[in-house]
Amino acid sequence: MSKKKLGSRSSTQDVLQGINLNGKNMIVTGANTGIGYETARALAASGANVILACRDQGKAQEAVEKILKKHPAAKAVAMPLDLASVKSIQAFAEALPWETIDVLVCNAGV
Repeated sequence: MSKKKLGSRSSTQDVLQGINLNGKNMIVTGANTGIGYETARALAASGANVILACRDQGKAQEAVEKILKKHPAAKAVAMPLDLASVKSIQAFAEALPWETIDVLVCNAGV
């Protein structure tokens, strides 16, 4: 098997080409814009179950709708998470729909 050549101009499609993430549970913090959004979109498009964990639920839900419009079969949902609040973190953890998390992408800015 040959290695993929990736660089600064590689797209998410380049990185995830040939990778099947069906059934993998993933959380992306700060996923409503920028790199976080693109990461969540690409993971969901590759079959992962993705939670967009964001402070602003309105923006997070808009991001989910955008993902589902591009990839109707994607499994993406928004959940509230404010990493500056221990109470919010605890509520987020208690509300998780899965028993296991396969990947946590810590993208949210501090």
